This record gives sequence, C-alpha cells and structure tokens, in this order.
Amino acid sequence: YQHIAEYLNGDRPDWDRKATLRCIEASSDSGTTEPLARLLVVGHAYGATEGDNRGVDPALVEFLSSTDDRGDLVALTGDIVRHASNRNFTLVRDQLSPYADQLVVAPGNHDVGTARDNAKRDTFKSVFGSLWSAVELSDVLLVFLDLSVDWKLDIEQQQWLEDLLTPS
Repeated sequence: YQHIAEYLNGDRPDWDRKATLRCIEASSDSGTTEPLARLLVVGHAYGATEGDNRGVDPALVEFLSSTDDRGDLVALTGDIVRHASNRNFTLVRDQLSPYADQLVVAPGNHDVGTARDNAKRDTFKSVFGSLWSAVELSDVLLVFLDLSVDWKLDIEQQQWLEDLLTPS
C-alpha cells in the first residue's frame, strides 16, 4: 500500500488520492497498519484505445513490477484486451498472475462481444474458466458478473446470484 499511496501522490486528483488513502485505512485491522487483504481492481486494463499492445497496458505491468508487494487478488473489471483472442487472454493471465495469489476477471464488451453466443465468449472461458464468479476475501464476498449482453444481468446469472446469496 505504501507504493500505491506514493503513486497517488503524483498526478492524481486530490479527491482520488484522499479516497484511496481512506480505503487503505478502512481495510486495515484496528490499531495496526496491516491490511486485511491486498486487492487491486483494474478496469479497461488494455489502456488507451489508440494503443497497439496485445495484453494489458504496459504501464500497469511496469507499476506492478516496480514493487515487491504481492497482493491477495487482482480483479479485472472488463475490457482487458483490445482484441479478444486466446493468445491475448493468455498473455494477460501470464502478465498479471505473478502479482497476486488470485486473478479474477469480469469480461467487458471488448473481451466477449455483446451477443450471447459467439466465439469470443468461448475463448474467454477457455482461458479464465467462467464469465462470472465470486471470491471470498477477508470475510467479504466479491462478485464478478458479465453485463455485456444487452448491458444487463441475464436470467442464468440472476439465478446463480440468488443461489449464492441465499443462506443454506
């Protein structure tokens, strides 16, 4: 977290830096500076739309490699690659897996398209396993969904989510 706080002291808006530091403070055990979990959430990981990289933005990998920290979870929240392919998805997995114990990906429209049945969805699942998932981290349930079809939660995911959240 020290590295993230230092990074945020740079060119980031003051409100962004303060909000992030409050989150870091809130995620620590009372009376200590140790976080309950080390989580990095990244959206639009492939970077600028005019770029030409195959995997995630090289600046993200550079930032992660500049620290000795290893997180509990890296969560990607869609649009992880510019062009969906097995090669690019595998590259993303290989680029980011060294920096956390777990890598979780919620797909975006660049990753799986906007149609229910297409080859991009199958390719995504072949590398990442599922289009939606849940992870429990420090007694917090994190849910990752696929909202790329009609920009809403489909019936199958609704049922899965209801089952997940229903006490047994």
